[in-house]
This record gives sequence, C-alpha cells and structure tokens, in this order.
Amino acid sequence: MLLLILKLGILVIENNNMSTDQKTIDAYNKHAQSWANSKQNKQDKISIFHQYLKKPALYGKLPDLKDKSVLCVGCGSGEEVEYLHSLGAKKVIGIDISSGLIDIAKRGSIKVLYW
Repeated sequence: MLLLILKLGILVIENNNMSTDQKTIDAYNKHAQSWANSKQNKQDKISIFHQYLKKPALYGKLPDLKDKSVLCVGCGSGEEVEYLHSLGAKKVIGIDISSGLIDIAKRGSIKVLYW
C-alpha cells in the first residue's frame, strides 16, 4: 500500500512493488473474498501477521490525519482505509487494482470513496 497525505506532502508508508500485470489482477479478483475473510479470521496466519506486525508498524508511521485528505493506493478490502478515516481524516479515497477487493471495501463503508 502506498499512502499519500494530500495537502501535507507525500508519505510513503509501504511499497510492496507488487506486480500489476493481468495475471496478478485476475488472481486478486478470483481470491478477493477468501483474502478478505482470512484477514478477519483472528486465528489465520495472515490475520495474525497483519494484526500484530504489519498494522502496528504501518500505523506507527502515521502523522496526525485530522482534517487531512488521504489517498490510499493498494487499499485492498478497505481495513486500513477505514482506520485512516477513524483517525479524523476529512476525506479518504482508496484505490486498488482488484475490482473484487474494491467491491468488498465498498460494501463495508459509506464514508469512504473507493475506485
């Protein structure tokens, strides 16, 4: 995920250098629901990694977001975007190459724009 804080400058939180070729896009779309489910399952290894390592490291790098506009590139199914909004960002936009993950993110939020 690449996180941009608009009107504040650019802050790169994470850059996975993930491939954006059609094969990768198709794989993320095909497995979007199972990926989202695994991140919510507290016993799943992926969820444990996200909950105890990735998210604390990511969130620890955030500046004050109150009244800021935030663009989250590679937002996946939207968990981080929802969190950014909860920190007081006035506007959060999430984008991802996977339309399947964006569909899941849209179902979970009416406060955030997803593309």
